[in-house]
Amino acid sequence: MNFKHLEDYWLVLCESRDVGPKPRAFKLLDQDVVVYRTAAGEALAFIDRCPHRNVRMSEGRVCEGRLVCQFHGWEFDADGRCVHIPGMTPRDDLRAPNLKKHALVEQAGLVFVRLGAPSDRLPHVPGHIADPTLATTSHRTHIDCGASDIAENFLDPFHTPFVHAGIIRTASKRCLNRIAPVHLDDGLEVVYTKDERQSGFVAKFGRQIDREMGRFLMPGIVELEYHAGGAVEFINTMYFTPRTQTSSSLYFKASLRPFLLPPALVYGIAGLAIKYALLQDRAILEKQTRRAAELGGRYYANTELDIVRRQLDHLYAGNGERVAFRPLEALI
Repeated sequence: MNFKHLEDYWLVLCESRDVGPKPRAFKLLDQDVVVYRTAAGEALAFIDRCPHRNVRMSEGRVCEGRLVCQFHGWEFDADGRCVHIPGMTPRDDLRAPNLKKHALVEQAGLVFVRLGAPSDRLPHVPGHIADPTLATTSHRTHIDCGASDIAENFLDPFHTPFVHAGIIRTASKRCLNRIAPVHLDDGLEVVYTKDERQSGFVAKFGRQIDREMGRFLMPGIVELEYHAGGAVEFINTMYFTPRTQTSSSLYFKASLRPFLLPPALVYGIAGLAIKYALLQDRAILEKQTRRAAELGGRYYANTELDIVRRQLDHLYAGNGERVAFRPLEALI
């Protein structure tokens, strides 16, 4: 995947709790980023490479709000300007390259970074996180897999009776789903409606789900919504952070509508099942990634059921092409 055009999107670098007064290194789109928090509480992100001799700035320190390189002690202020070079006599015209600063925004407990051109557009934060009628929890994990394969996995219900048999659906209890995919300005959306109750352990928590929706937004956001009787019951927003071509971090924000059991108890019981399902996703996706490496590339075949994969590839390629979507029916 060509990461270049993804640099102009906001991506989750980490959670706010990960950023402190000491510099910390992260990988983002195969690039090295250093982040730290000033005494005033502001989080700052820079390229993790001193312009002098290329040493990692994350291995240095912060002194009086300045990021200090461990090699020659060059100091950079909050804007990335080199403001002090030890050993150089005082002068007004200090001429030294600056440290490239990255745009950073904190929202909903997440640190978003934009590696490309500045923008007034803020990162996407779903409304369900602040909805007082829903109970929200957070989770994060890491998968040694590329972002497009992860996005497909969470938008693909057809693997669930096999990879998650008994937890999310059961192969012997499939039911007919009407599937309606549509294009979005910078993504896609698929709506699934059915007349029968979904099988699987997690379906026992909450009302009978009759409508599901999977939405993908560039560069790596999947929103899954589950509705019953016209009302939303559960929403899960997942942010994928491409660290490298074959490794990604996932940040989850899940919200549910209280029903009979207290939300804490539901998350405690059903949450364990969902986390176990995530381990199953990780295992199969990492197998897929390793096999692609052995074969020297991904050799995929698509049927009409693979309604999102080809469009995901177009979106990540940034070529502006659109697959011709059409409604269909399938057993899921």
